[in-house]
Amino acid sequence: MTFQPMIGNADSPQDLYFAKGLLRSAARYQRNVASVIRPSSIRKPKRAYWSVDEARAFLESARADDDPLYAAYVLVLVLGLRRCEALGLSWNDINLDKREISILVAIHRRPDVSVPIASLAGRPGAPTAPALKP
Repeated sequence: MTFQPMIGNADSPQDLYFAKGLLRSAARYQRNVASVIRPSSIRKPKRAYWSVDEARAFLESARADDDPLYAAYVLVLVLGLRRCEALGLSWNDINLDKREISILVAIHRRPDVSVPIASLAGRPGAPTAPALKP
């Protein structure tokens, strides 16, 4: 058996001897050497949540500044809507007479793509919070 095709042009017989020894020692290992390595655990960053006073101060500030997203902030903080669910709301989803909000669409990252929320499609709308009542 020749090792010439595997190592290309050998400069000396020592190169061939070295390559032969290398291949022989590699053939002895019949397991994946990467399986011996233990990856370090990934630490999830600790999330910081607002207190009730911090959320109230934020909403008061947004209302005082006439922020156009004030209603979305209230929905997210008071009702617990996700950002993508708040972005997917339209006026057709809001029933002021019944005081309900139907969450049927979520918008993820790209505003031109909306994803129907299948798990919520058959549920009745979420009741509005007292802060949203007319």
